[in-house]
Amino acid sequence: MGKDVEHRGSCHCGAVQFKILAPIEVDRVSKCNCSYCSRKGFLIYFVLEDNFELIRGEDSLTRYTFATCYINHYFCKVCGVQCFNQMTVKASRVKKSFEYLHSSTKVPEESEMISVRGILQVACLEDSFSYKEVVRFNGKLLNSTDSSNLDDLFLDTF
Repeated sequence: MGKDVEHRGSCHCGAVQFKILAPIEVDRVSKCNCSYCSRKGFLIYFVLEDNFELIRGEDSLTRYTFATCYINHYFCKVCGVQCFNQMTVKASRVKKSFEYLHSSTKVPEESEMISVRGILQVACLEDSFSYKEVVRFNGKLLNSTDSSNLDDLFLDTF
């Protein structure tokens, strides 16, 4: 895993622009099995909130939630492209899964609440971003009413 670099991303029309800090090549991106993401065909890369910055377009964003309303899905009001989502969770609930996805990322103390962004379409990122493999993300568990143990969010590779 290399040093983190800045990757820029945007919706189709450019009204929403953001950047993330991540290695040029990451180990894993995920494909979610929930009813929403599976219909969209997202390949997702998760980053801690500290590694995400919305550059412009906050006023162009609208939000969608479903099921447990655990995750806020944001998309552009102008072109309709959904670039990212956001969820706030207790670090202990996602530590094992997050560190599996990002071998070089340190998750804060387990008692802390952390904010995580999912870059929902890695295609929204510039061409310099690449990944080695796709793993299945168990979004059905995350959106269920019994999501107390999130250790098994990542199922396996395809």
